[in-house]
Amino acid sequence: MKALVLSALAIAATLSMSSCSSENDPVDEATKEAPVEIKLNAGVIQTKAAIDVDQEQHPTQDMSNVYFYRQDVEAPGTPSWTAPSASFTGTIKTTGAIEDFTQYYATNGYNTHITGLYLGTESSTVPNVTDGKVEFSIDGTQDVLWAKSVDVGNRNVEGTTALNFKHKLTKFKFIANTSNGIGAVTGISITIKNAKASSTINLADGNLGAWTPDASADFTVNGLTAAADGGESSASEGVMLQPNLASLSIAVSAPNYLSEAQNLTITGSDEGSFKGGSSYTITITFSGKAVTTTATIANWTDGTNPGAGVIE
Repeated sequence: MKALVLSALAIAATLSMSSCSSENDPVDEATKEAPVEIKLNAGVIQTKAAIDVDQEQHPTQDMSNVYFYRQDVEAPGTPSWTAPSASFTGTIKTTGAIEDFTQYYATNGYNTHITGLYLGTESSTVPNVTDGKVEFSIDGTQDVLWAKSVDVGNRNVEGTTALNFKHKLTKFKFIANTSNGIGAVTGISITIKNAKASSTINLADGNLGAWTPDASADFTVNGLTAAADGGESSASEGVMLQPNLASLSIAVSAPNYLSEAQNLTITGSDEGSFKGGSSYTITITFSGKAVTTTATIANWTDGTNPGAGVIE
């Protein structure tokens, strides 16, 4: 799985001391207990869209409203994430810097652990954690990424482990084309039927919970046009869906070509499913006798072509 790798975390802890002081000089207790700010560097996108990265695995756009959870644990303990010590939002820049947050190390010397979560929303309110899990919903436009927690050290010793964000959903793009001898097909609409929209994510391991059976919706891609005689449309925007689906059910509408919507079922063949973290391009061909589909995999990861479907 292609992951969004964040550059090493740098913790800057600067304590103000006189250049002429010696070990015999008295220590200013106020300075000794002064808050030590945590500094993070990273990289990742903004708004509701699929996240793509450059060759350095940095985001191609800034990402705002990234949710971070922290838990302070006495070394060598590890966090459970059932009850984070704190939470905050940050913006991850294309340069790799995380900005727009202020956090300090615990004064008791405990190590700070941080995990990251991106839900593709425009809300700056960090979601609550219940039994170590965060509830979320999608509408097909949001990418969901999770980063395994890292130990960023304490007020005396910095940590340098990188945050590694991974895509948790499956992305689909759609292309429409025609066979030779077929005129242009305009106003093509593709509806993904009964897409489940709500689930939970476990902060400790990134596993997604069951998708709520009654929280389903039809996600629609509109406005594709296939030029005549083998012409091809540009790819649609990415639609992010529940991962590991065994098949994808879609309805294709084209008022100037089809008298009614045509239903298609595309079967995933990456071990029987459409894998999380993979991007699939579904090509819909208008041939004059049938509407056919094929699927290829690109962008996020490589995978297995799931074959084609035909509707007479």
